[in-house]
Amino acid sequence: MVMEIETTIEATRAELKNIALHKSVFMKTAYIIYPGSHAVDGNLNTMAHTTNGENWMIVDLADEYRIHYVVVHNRADAYFEQLDYFSVGLLASYEEGEPEKNELCGRYPYTTPAGVAARLNCTLSKTKYRYVTLFANEEKATISIMEFEIYGTSKTNFMDQHIGCYKTLSGSEVHVGSFTFVYECQDMCSSYLYMAIRKAGECYCDGIVGQVSTLASCDLECAFDDSSCGSNDKFSVYLAAKKDQKSDTGVSTATIVGIIISNVLFLLIIIIISAVCYCRRRRRKRSNLNTSVMFGRPEKSSACSDEFYEQIAEDPTSSDYTSKQNVYDRTTNNCVAAETPYTGLQNNSYIDIHS
Repeated sequence: MVMEIETTIEATRAELKNIALHKSVFMKTAYIIYPGSHAVDGNLNTMAHTTNGENWMIVDLADEYRIHYVVVHNRADAYFEQLDYFSVGLLASYEEGEPEKNELCGRYPYTTPAGVAARLNCTLSKTKYRYVTLFANEEKATISIMEFEIYGTSKTNFMDQHIGCYKTLSGSEVHVGSFTFVYECQDMCSSYLYMAIRKAGECYCDGIVGQVSTLASCDLECAFDDSSCGSNDKFSVYLAAKKDQKSDTGVSTATIVGIIISNVLFLLIIIIISAVCYCRRRRRKRSNLNTSVMFGRPEKSSACSDEFYEQIAEDPTSSDYTSKQNVYDRTTNNCVAAETPYTGLQNNSYIDIHS
């Protein structure tokens, strides 16, 4: 049986694990056969017990976590009432001694019957802490428990998966319900590309996003997370795929999405480069055509210039043409100004005047 301080906060998903398991425990004094390590060994048949008059123990999580809730397993034999009205404190740092300065996670408002697992939800889950302190109530002043479980996450928020703030989705979005923690919305939208949050608690799923808005327009924070949770009329949109979610191939979904996007961008770049090259080739062809004459084509490049021919006879069937540019004189190795008639350029054929 698990007793809860608040029924409005549902049990968290499997993402939250007991982060106290096999961590270090500090007690001022303890019975030799009931050391603090028994509180975090995962065995409900071993007990941790402070000596009389010592009403606290500290678990060092070895890293900073957002603490969502704790579960304390009470002893089932005599003295079970020692856990009545216990409280939990949080510390970012700890110096050896009594943990007098701490942030209150919460105080359990009930008595604890023999053998129960009492759950206490933490009111400070938006801040990270490393040390978690369990206090017995001052009157009893002794701790004797079977297990101290702490559930939390090292994630500060989901902003690394944030896409942006949007006025609308595609119009085909699916409203899947409300949530307390952002990853609950992520779980509900796991079969979609995007998850969208509105009004700091409404979860929507979709494969397409709509009209974009400014980031500042999504001005609501999530109740238990630093992430953006939309506004009353706008959506904060995130990738729905978990960072460690695997496909059947063993590759994370987020990685697959990234690969697809990269490939699409690569193809777009190739298409753009190909289009630019094609346009340049077309321009060159037009430029060459513009230098051509009615009959014939530009002469090969020489030391003088490109040469072309004009028809000089009034009779359009005549085969007489003249050069209108400088002519290269091989005997003198110079360019000679000339307007020399040539014959034999018939049927639009081309004659090399240099040969």
